[in-house]
Amino acid sequence: NGNTGLMILSKKIFGQFLIMSQPQIIIDGQIIQQLRWNNDVFVPLTPGIQHHIEINFPYIMGPSCRAHMLVLLQPGEVHHYRYKTAFFVTSTGNLTRIG
Repeated sequence: NGNTGLMILSKKIFGQFLIMSQPQIIIDGQIIQQLRWNNDVFVPLTPGIQHHIEINFPYIMGPSCRAHMLVLLQPGEVHHYRYKTAFFVTSTGNLTRIG
């Protein structure tokens, strides 16, 4: 297939219906693309380079539920992650590898 990158599923915890903005992924300090709640989104990455990944969503006080990780992928490698918000939007979000 030749694609290298991350497949990210973004989830809000139950009761966070007031969060209307979509999550965003920041790679190496640059906002790359919007993610979608409850949907898998593929994010291409350059293989062989360590990337700093941040996922958050825009909220009243700025970026909320920030989650960070470092990732290094080999050519053709795809890692699957789940991003999940915290109970309090001012807390850190959670990134878990699921595949």
